[in-house]
Parts: sequence; C-alpha cells; structure tokens
Amino acid sequence: MKNDSVNVQMSKEQYKWQVSLDVAHFSPSEISLSVSDGFLEVGGKHEERPDEHGFIARCFTRKYRLPAEIDVSKIASTLSVDGILTVEAPVPETSVPAVIIIPIKTLKAKSTQTKTCPNSKNTKSQTWMKRSR
Repeated sequence: MKNDSVNVQMSKEQYKWQVSLDVAHFSPSEISLSVSDGFLEVGGKHEERPDEHGFIARCFTRKYRLPAEIDVSKIASTLSVDGILTVEAPVPETSVPAVIIIPIKTLKAKSTQTKTCPNSKNTKSQTWMKRSR
C-alpha cells in the first residue's frame, strides 16, 4: 500500500534552491503553484475517486519560505513520470560567499572513573562518567 502523505525533500545547493515533492496521487491539472509574500505555495486537490479500499478524496497545501535573493520570475517546475514535482530557482552567485571559516570551540573532556561493583555477579568493571566541574 502506498503512503498517502506527501513526501518532501528540500535543498539549497551552491547556486540552486530546490524542493521536491511526491505528488503521484494528483494529476498535473490538480496541482497548483504560486508565490506570495516571499513564500512558495504548493497545493494539490482531487475529488472523491475509487481506490483499493473504497473511495478517497485528497488535498494538501505546503508553503516554503523562499530565500530573499531568489528572483521569483526564474522559478521553474517539472513533474516526472513517477509523480515527483520539482520546483527550483537559481541562487545568484553574488549571494553565495566564496569561503567561510567557522571556528571550532573546544569543550573540556569528561573525566572517566572505573568502579567494580562488588555485589554484582558480573565481574567485569563498569565505567561511570563523572562530570568535570
């Protein structure tokens, strides 16, 4: 049995923003895309139809905040044969930094103390963590 939920994958590659959704339960005419107030809105709706369990009607709406640097007039979408809707837009190279160095903060290691449990039938030592203060 196929899952009725809409599967989503989102990414922002170096020069491309992309979102992919599994909309196999909808025909192209039942899917809508729009941009409003900095959000991409994807919707799907179909009326009641028969399936293997009886009848079903589905609808969904998903909104994604678009990065500010995206030109909405360059958003494109494709629908694959297996029902994967992909919406993507180029991210201008000027908004992608060349290299960012991120400093690494070093934390103190926790001290380890070994104890043997005399009342235990297990003769193996047990290691207990003690927080350093």
